[in-house]
Amino acid sequence: MNRFPSAPGSAGGYVRGYVRVYSSPFSGRSKIAASLFALLLSALLLPACHSSSPESYLNDNDRLRSENLHLQQQIDQLNEDIEIRLHEIQTLVQKASATQPAVDPSAIPAAALVRFDRLSAFHDTDNDKQPDRLRLYVKIFDQKKRFLPAVGSAVVQVVAIQPEKPPVTLAEKTFSPSQFDAAYRSSLAGTHYTLELDLPANLPHDLQQATVKLTFTDSATGVQLEHERPLPLFPPAKPTK
Repeated sequence: MNRFPSAPGSAGGYVRGYVRVYSSPFSGRSKIAASLFALLLSALLLPACHSSSPESYLNDNDRLRSENLHLQQQIDQLNEDIEIRLHEIQTLVQKASATQPAVDPSAIPAAALVRFDRLSAFHDTDNDKQPDRLRLYVKIFDQKKRFLPAVGSAVVQVVAIQPEKPPVTLAEKTFSPSQFDAAYRSSLAGTHYTLELDLPANLPHDLQQATVKLTFTDSATGVQLEHERPLPLFPPAKPTK
């Protein structure tokens, strides 16, 4: 007979093996004692094999519940942060799309008038007693007749107008927006744009005055403003003492 347990992987195997080893030499009471011993041994071994399982299940459940609680807290915090950001975005959108108060276009300053300053005149720069240069002091005004720095181009024409003769253009010059801007001056004489152009040398000998015409085109609005005025070619004679 085999003296080793047939099923060493289980408690019952050990018991049955033990009974086969030690019960074979005896009979009667010995068999009853061996059976009681086997039952007692089984009762002692079986609880020991399973005593750790309930505690292990409880520990796993506690750990999972703790992890789930932590994850739920993180989710709640993220949802709260998202709600705050959405509220901030909604506030910004409302501010950006808010209706701006209507502005009366007539209240916005715009170029509405162009004039020559009283100091505008012809000059004799080479002292030959003949005018050879025109110096214009130009002012731009808005609709309320306030001086307005403007951006635009200008065309200056000097025209000779004599009785019973057709008009003759003596000189003409175009100022680009950058040139017009560079002509800006502000001094004790006032704020204005100074425009200059040269006259031809062969002016009619009997010509005493010329009509100066200025056409200003506002770059912002495209509006054209015009002004013309006759100016004497020669300064008034000084009174003799």
